[in-house]
Order: sequence, then C-alpha cells, then structure tokens
Amino acid sequence: MQGLEWPKTPARNEHRPNERAERPRTIPRGSSAYIPPVPSPRTPSLMPVQPSVAPYQPPPINSFSDRATQCIHSFTFNAGVGNNPTDRDAYTRSCVNN
Repeated sequence: MQGLEWPKTPARNEHRPNERAERPRTIPRGSSAYIPPVPSPRTPSLMPVQPSVAPYQPPPINSFSDRATQCIHSFTFNAGVGNNPTDRDAYTRSCVNN
C-alpha cells in the first residue's frame, strides 16, 4: 500500500525513564474467613426481611354433619365420663346440639 505511513514510536521521555504502566491491584489470597464491613447507621439496610409464605389453610367448616361425625368419633373416649350418657345415639344428640 502506497501512501500509508506508520506512526513512529515516541522516544522515551528523558524525565521519567522508569515509568511503569498502571496495573490493577491484586489482593493476596488469605484465609476464607471473610468478615464483612460493619454498615454505618446512615446506610439503609439492603432489603427488609420478609416472612416466608405459608400455604393457605382454609377455615374449618362447622356444619351439622361435621359436628355429628366428631361426636360419633369422640363417643368411645368420652362415654360414661361425668354426665355423658352411655348410649351412643343419646350422646351424639346431646353433643351435636350443644
């Protein structure tokens, strides 16, 4: 290619003959026990702590059928205790209507 001139390398400056290129600092390796810096009181916290999301628990349904089923199941544990009748049908009626 004709007419293309390459730039000549500049001569070293006589005032600073040992000038070195700027290099990034390297941090020496050390122990793995990293201690983070203490945040100052003026520094806002990074993220507020939010409680974890719990699965949805629907409210209990208290229908007549549910109460009757609970009374039938509890008869074997409560029969004859205190004023409870010993007859299952009578116990269930008194338990459901309370």
